[in-house]
Formats: sequence, C-alpha cells, structure tokens
Amino acid sequence: MRLRRLDLIRYGKFETRSLDFGERGAESDVAIVYGDNEAGKSTAFAAWLDLLFGFPRQHPYAYRFQRSEMMVGAVLEAGDEVLELRRTGAQNGSLTDANGREVEELRLKSLLHGLDRDAYRTRFSLDVTELNRGGEEISRAQGDLGRLLHAGMSGLSGLSDTLDAIEKEVDAFHRKGGRTTALRTAMRELEDLKARLAGSRLEPRRFDALRHALEAAENDLKETGGAFAEAQARLALREAADKRRGIRVRMDELGRALAAHPQGPPLSADAIRTVTEAVARRHDAAEGLAEARRRAEEARVATEGIAADPAGLEVAVILDVLEEARFDDGEYLLPRVQTAAADIETRRASRAALQRDAVKLAEAIGGPGASPEDVRLTRGALATLRKRAEDLCDAEARLKDTARLRDKAEAELGPQIPMPEGRDALGDALEALDRLRDDPEAAARQAEELRLASDRAAAGLPADWRAIAEAGLPPEAEAMAVAAAATEADRALREAQARLAEAEEICADARARQAALLDRGDVATDDEIERTRGARDAAWTRHRASLDDASAGAFEAEMLRDDEARDRHARSAEKRIELASVAHDLARHDAASRRRRAEWDDACAALEATRRDAAVMAARLGLAGDTPPASFRERRMALAGALDARLLTEASQAAAEAASKRRRGALVRLSAALVAAEGGEIDLGDARLDPAARRCKTALDRQADASRARTHAAGTLESLNRDLREKAEAAEACRTAYTAAVAGLWCADRPAQALLAAMDDLQELAELHGQAQDLDRRIDLMNAALERFAEMAGDLAGLLGLDPEARVAELIARARGRAGAARKTAQRIAEVARALADAETAIGAHEAAISRSDAAIAGAFAGQEGIDLSQPSETLATLQARDALRRDLAQLSADHDQAGAGHDAEALRLEEDDADPLRSDELRSVLHETGEARDAALQARGEAKASLHQAMQAAGGADLDQQRATILEGVREEARLKAAQAFGHMAARGALRRFRHDSRGDMLMATEAAFVHLTRGEWSGLDVQPGGRTERLVGIRNGEPVPAEAMSTGTRGQLYLALRVAGYAAFSTRFGPLPFVTDDVHETFDDDRARAALGLSAEMGREGQAIVFTHHRHLVELARHIIPGASCLGF
Repeated sequence: MRLRRLDLIRYGKFETRSLDFGERGAESDVAIVYGDNEAGKSTAFAAWLDLLFGFPRQHPYAYRFQRSEMMVGAVLEAGDEVLELRRTGAQNGSLTDANGREVEELRLKSLLHGLDRDAYRTRFSLDVTELNRGGEEISRAQGDLGRLLHAGMSGLSGLSDTLDAIEKEVDAFHRKGGRTTALRTAMRELEDLKARLAGSRLEPRRFDALRHALEAAENDLKETGGAFAEAQARLALREAADKRRGIRVRMDELGRALAAHPQGPPLSADAIRTVTEAVARRHDAAEGLAEARRRAEEARVATEGIAADPAGLEVAVILDVLEEARFDDGEYLLPRVQTAAADIETRRASRAALQRDAVKLAEAIGGPGASPEDVRLTRGALATLRKRAEDLCDAEARLKDTARLRDKAEAELGPQIPMPEGRDALGDALEALDRLRDDPEAAARQAEELRLASDRAAAGLPADWRAIAEAGLPPEAEAMAVAAAATEADRALREAQARLAEAEEICADARARQAALLDRGDVATDDEIERTRGARDAAWTRHRASLDDASAGAFEAEMLRDDEARDRHARSAEKRIELASVAHDLARHDAASRRRRAEWDDACAALEATRRDAAVMAARLGLAGDTPPASFRERRMALAGALDARLLTEASQAAAEAASKRRRGALVRLSAALVAAEGGEIDLGDARLDPAARRCKTALDRQADASRARTHAAGTLESLNRDLREKAEAAEACRTAYTAAVAGLWCADRPAQALLAAMDDLQELAELHGQAQDLDRRIDLMNAALERFAEMAGDLAGLLGLDPEARVAELIARARGRAGAARKTAQRIAEVARALADAETAIGAHEAAISRSDAAIAGAFAGQEGIDLSQPSETLATLQARDALRRDLAQLSADHDQAGAGHDAEALRLEEDDADPLRSDELRSVLHETGEARDAALQARGEAKASLHQAMQAAGGADLDQQRATILEGVREEARLKAAQAFGHMAARGALRRFRHDSRGDMLMATEAAFVHLTRGEWSGLDVQPGGRTERLVGIRNGEPVPAEAMSTGTRGQLYLALRVAGYAAFSTRFGPLPFVTDDVHETFDDDRARAALGLSAEMGREGQAIVFTHHRHLVELARHIIPGASCLGF
C-alpha cells in the first residue's frame, strides 16, 4: 500500500489542507515534509492513523472542530487499484469513499495485513524519543541478539524490562539458596504455628482459675475506682476554694484603686469620641489662629514698604496699544517697525545697485544707449519667443535630415522581383511529414515482439482465458482476502480442535482427582467438629452441676473424642481445601469445555463458509472448485498479465498500421506540392523525394525573402517622400509663427538663432526688473510703518526721559522695562492686600472653632465630679481608667460566684477559711496514688479477661489450624502463579531463540549493512558471540569487538535505526510495503551521518514508501542532492 495524498479536510487547526506526495519516484519513493515546530507535522501523522483505524472517543485534536465535524481523507495505491477514502467521526459507517458511500473496514484491514493501531505505529513510525528509547533497550538487553532483532522487527522497545521484571518476581517467591523469599518466610511461619499448637489445650481447672482471677480483678478495679473518684472530688473542692480566696484579694485591691478616681456616671462611647474629636479640632484651630495672626502682621509690614509708579503704568498703557496695533494686512506693527528701522537704508542701497546692473544688460542686448525699459520683455513674452524660435530651428533641422534619408533610399532601390508560386503548399507538406514522429518499421517490430510476449503470458492458461478475464477479474485485495480468510479459518479450526481436546482432558483429570479424594475416609468435616464440641460442652455442664466421678468420666470421654476429631480436622485441613479447590476447578473446567465446544462448532461453520467463498472465487478465476486458495493470487495475476499483454499487442499492431498509412499519405502530398512548385513532372523514389523537396523549399524561400525586401524598400521610399512634404509644411508654419511673435518688437529683424543666443540675458534682465519692483514695495512698507509708529507713540520718549530722536529699538526696550516694573509693583500691592484680608477672615474662623470645641468638651463631661476642663485629654484618660476598674471588679465578682458553683457551700466555706499552703499538694499526691492504683487494677482486669478470652477462643487450637491452612493455600496459589510466570518467561525466551534463529540470516546482514552505512565506515561490521544461554550482538571497530552496552548513546541509537530499517525490509519482503514515517530522527546527527540516514531512507523507499518529517531546512537540501526524484513538501 502507498499513500499518494493525505487530505486534512477538517482536522485540528487545518481545514481543506492536503499533502500531495505525487507519483512514485523512478528509483525510490521518498517524501520530505518540512515545517517549523508546531507547524502540524505531528497532527498530520495523527490524521493518517485516524484514517486507517478510526477516531478515538476522546480526541485531542477536536478543538477547532467538534469530533462529529472532523474529517480526513487520503488517496491510496494498492497494486493496480487507486482508492480515495474519507474518515469521519461518526459512530457507525465512518469509512466512506469520495462520494460518501460506505466502505467495509475489512478493505483497509487486508491492506494493513491485520495490524492494529498500536502495532502499525510502533512498526512503521519512528521519532527521536523512540530512537533514544531503542538505544536504551539495546543497553538493557546487553546485546541479546533475539531481543534486538525483535525490537527491530516489531518496533517494541520494552521487552527487556518486561522479562527482567518477571524474572525478579519469580526469584522473590523462590530462589535456590534464598533466605528472604516469600516461600522461605511462609515455611518459618508454619513451623511457629506447629509449636504453638502444642500448648493450645484448655483444662477445666485452668478455666476455673482464669475465671476467679477475672472476678478478683473486677472487684479490685471497683474499689480503686471509688477511691480515685473521692480523691478527685476533694481536690476539686480545694482548688475552687483557693481560686475564690485569690479573687477576693484582687477585688479588695481594685476597690482601693477605684476610691482615688472621680465620681460620676460611666462615659459613653459617643462622649469619648466627642471629647477626642473636640480636642483635636481645638488643637488644630489654635495652631491655625497663631498662623493667621502671623500672616496678618507680615501683610501690614509689607504694605508699608511698597511705593506705586503712576508714570510707569501710563507707559504700560501706551506699550499695550503699540503691542496690539496691526496693519491692514493683519501683521503686528512693532515687529515691522523694528525691522524697518534696522533695514531701510540697506534696502535703498540694494535698489540703486539693481538699477545699474539693468542698464549694463540693456546696452549688451540692444547696443549702446539702450535703456532697460525699451529692451525688457515680460516673462510671458520671453517664453513665447523662446518657444517659437526653438520650434523654427527644430523644424528646419528635421527637414534637412529627412531630405538626406530620402535621397539615400532612392539611390539604393533596385529592380522589381516577383514572389514564387507553390512555396506555401510545399512548406505545409514538409511540415506534415516532419510531424510524423512514428517509425512504421520500428512500430511493426515492436508489435511483433509484443505478440510473442503475449503468447508467452497466456501459456498454461485455459483456452477461454480471455473471456474469463474480460468478464471481470476480482480485485487483488479481494482474492488475497479470500485466501487469507481460508488460511485463517483452517488455522482457527485446528486451534479450536486442539483447545477442545485439551479442555476435555483437563475435565477428565479434575473428575478423577475429585473421585479419589471422596473415596478416602480420613477427612474430618466442619459438621463433625460442631457435633463433638456440642457433646463436650453438654458433658461439662453436667459435671459442673454434679461434680461426681461419673460426670467427670463422661466429660473426659467426650473431651477425648472432641480432641481426636479436632486433630483429624487439623490434619485434614489441606485435604478439605484441596477437595473444595478440585470441585471449584471442575466447575470451571466444565464451563471452559463447553465454551471450547461452541468455539469448535463456530470454527467448523466458518471454515465451510470460507470454502464456499473460495469455490466462487475459483470459478471466477477459471479454476476447479477444490483449488487451494493460496493459488488465487497467482492465477489472478497471470490472467491480468495475459490480458494486459494481449491488449497492448493489439494496440501496438493498430498503431503500426496507422503510422504506415499516415506516412504514405504525407509522401503523396509532398510529391504533388513539389510538382506544383517546379512546374513540371518528376520521377523520384520515396528516399529521394524528401531531400529534393527540401532543396526546392530552400530556393523558394530565398526568392521570397528577396521579393519581400524589394517591396519593403519601395514602401520605405514612399514613406520618406510623404514625410519630407509634411516636414516642409511644418517648417513654413513655424517660420510664420516666429515672424508674428517678433512683429513690433525691438528684435523684429533678428533671426531665430540670434534671438535664442540673447535669451539668457533677456531672462536675467526680466529677473532684475522683478527684484527692483519687490524692493520698491518693501521700502514703501517700511516708511509707512515708521510713520504709523511715530503717530501712535506720542510722548513716550518724554515719559521715559529720552531724546525724541532716540532709536526705535532703545525706546521700545526702555518702555518694556519701565512698564514691567510698574506692573509688578501694582501686582505686589494687590497681593499683600488680599493676604491681609484672608488672614483676618481666618482669625475669626479659628476663634469660633475654639469656642465650639470647648462647649463640646463641657457637654461630654457633664455629671462628672472633681474634673479639670482645662486639661481635657488627661481628664478623659482618668475617667476611662476608672471605668476599666469598674468593669474588672464586676468580672471578678462573677468569677468568684462561678468558682463556687456545684460545691457544698458549708464545705467550700471551711476550705476557704483553711489557708494552709500544703493542703493542696497533699490532696494532689493522694489523687496521684489512687489513680495509679486504679490504672493497675484496670490493666490487671484487662489481662485477666484477655487470658480467659484467648483460652476460650483457642478451643483446642482450631484457630491456629485455620491460620495454618490459610498460609498453605496462599503458598499453593502463589506457587501456581509464579510457576505460570516462569513457564511464560521460558516460553518467551524460547520464542526469542527461535526468532533469533529464523531472522539472524538476512535481517542480521541487512542490519550490518545499514549500521556500517550510517556510521560512515567508523564501525566496520557486526558479529555474534556466545553469551551464556543466548547469543550477543557486538560491533566491530578498529578490528576489535565492542559489546552493544559499551557503545555510546548516539551509536546505540544508530544501531537501533539500522535494526528498524532491516525490520522494515523484512516485513515488506514477506507481506508487502506500507508507508514508514519518521519525525526528526536526524535531530542529533551531524551532516555526514544525516546524509547516511537519508541514504537509508532512500533504501526504504526502494522497498516501499518513506515519509520524512523534519524542521531542519538544510535536511531538505541534503535530501534533494542525495535522493534523486524525492518529493519535498512544506507546511
């Protein structure tokens, strides 16, 4: 099977995304898929697995689309068949074709050779994590050849750990010479139980002694318990009296302290809050009052030291008017006045210099005595004159050039040449002959070869083989599925028959064991033990009632019978357990036998059904009904090959006949065309006709080229004549326009070339005129600004004490300084006045706040006697301390009453009057002594009760027998389990030995070749050496063997990769190829080993299909150079 295209229709983050791997390469089928980390390579591989095996219920990629909306698709190549499939998240019928028709899952299973999801993923995919794990498996296996070959074939890398774990479990149960194994521990426990059984018999006198001991212990406990309770009560009374005595002392101290505090009601929470807030407000107001009085005094002192400047304020008013004054154009006056005063003389000098330059230019253009006003032209007139003069000069130059070309063409024109006839028909005939690619003789030879091959392909087939083949051959997969089903059904029947025989044999053995155990009479049952125990208890009761010799003898006889029965019961515990186990096993084996019988019936029915299917398939392939299904695929391939060969032969024969017919017709057409071109009859064979026609065609082509050249030259001459007339008319029009443009000007008699030569000077004269006009306008504006300033400034110079002729800049600067100082003085006077008013307002507000705070404090302390209102904070603290003392005194009184609760008042009073400090310690000592006596009696009662209970429960050692039987059964069950594990371990190692023997040939050689290729010859080969019970794989380096576990981590990873490559080749050879996917396995390889690994991918591509995912761009370039025809895709 081959993957041609993978469609991520709705999957993970992708929608309508496809990976098209294209057709198989000519040499190797390898595809390199490049993408950055998190680009979606792992998602694509998961989609491929979901297409093959279905979506899991909890899907990790169902975040953009719901599971029910997800869909993947693929185009698969299976032999000659192409399948286009879709897989959805539906519960049933999730596999469909491109048109939505359901496809049976068996179709894919047959292509996958029965592999499930896990088996395919482990065998046909490999990433860097699995590569490292495989290297670790090589180290754990210590070179075990069977394990390494198994890992390479299956892709499973945990077999060593599994086998080692089983071996450790078996050794933990039993190991030769082991002292701490589970079996050895159980044996020691059984020996201990055997010793304890000897002393587990209960006699009547011992029973009476144990019962009397228990009664004495209970009486002693009762007496010591009463003494302990009395001591507890006396100590509790004494402790209550001591506590009340201490409380009274504390109450007397608080009463004396309370007498020194003021009288009055307790302060409320509101009164405390009111006093606290009022004190804070009064303090803030006092500080604010002092600050306000200080600010008022500072304002009064500042007012006395400030003098106003009325003249400066008048200057400020005039300056404000000047600052806001504007011209009609909206510009401010002062900036323009200052600029005018500084620049006006410079502007006047520049104007005079411009006038001198203009006179010089005018005389240079118009001659001596010419004035600038007479010679100067406007910019528009200059542009028009320049345009007309340039147009005239250009038109005259083009007219001269065209006349020269016309004369040359007329001189070179030759005689007229006619166009040849028949040339086009001859060319078409030759072209038709050239298009015939087929060689009729070669086609005929090929058709004959194919006919012979077709006859060979049909050899051995029945005469009507073609009718059978054309009737419709079954798909190869269907024939293989029928053969596989027949093989599987036959194998299943043999296995079912073997399992049935084994189950029936096991049942017979179990029945025989049960019958043998039932025939023996040495087993004491639980019912017999109950009877003997009942008779013994009854005899004991009668003996205790009468206490005579007869009852004693009867009790002794019953006790002996009970002991004998219990001995037999104890000895037969294992046999009873064995009998129960045999009965249980027999029921289980009977059920298993019935299941095996049903499986055998099902296998028979399945085999019959597959034989019917095989008979139908044999008829479709033209075989007898009893033909072995294993030959179906070969017959189907023979029929398909014979039909393909016969159809190809017929098509080749038809193609050869058509090629011969086409060539004959082309030669007839060519002969007719050659006769028409030469104008007479010809007699040439087929071999000479083609060269003669081509020579004739060459001559006709030369004549046609000459005729076309003569016609083109005549056309060119005619075009030049027309162009010459047009340019002459254009030159005349330009001359007329120029004459009109200079008419009436001083340059009317000047030619165009002369005027163009003077054009730069005329342009400069026009620019000088424009500059002079601009200077005149600026000078007029400056004069107007100076006059306006003088009018608006008035007597500003006099107010400042300056000369009326002072410079404008100095006048404005002095005015701004005087006005600024006067304004600051006026502003300071206003600020001081406002500060004085604010301070006086604050003084009144703070005095009112102090009065309100004093009134609030007096109201909060109302009713309190002997307090000082001038110190409210200290007074508040004193009253709060008084109230706390009152609360403590009340609490002590309550504690005093509570300490006496539950005690006799008179006894408590007597204890309170007795202040002996040693009495409490004496009572505690008595309590301790009585407590120890009570605890000792309690422990003695418990020990007596336990002794009696243990003696009664022992009942002659039955419980110890039960423990012994339980231990024995546990040991047997564990032994069976460990034996099964040991047998499985031996079977696994045997299978590995057989697998090693079967696979060591071709697979070992393929592994060695791949390993040497990967390591670039650093390791020269692999070898097998004996190693205990198995064989070990070693590498050869520098001629010396190196164990696999001694190799470096990277080398073990490369050895594992070589094993996987060899395993893939072995599987493909045996079952057929499947796509093999690798994901960044070259991550830790250098460039040399990456090239070698890519070469191995090419080898895998020759066997099947290799798909390489990578996020390293340089690997894509390496693959393009190393693997010819490798397809490169990208996310």
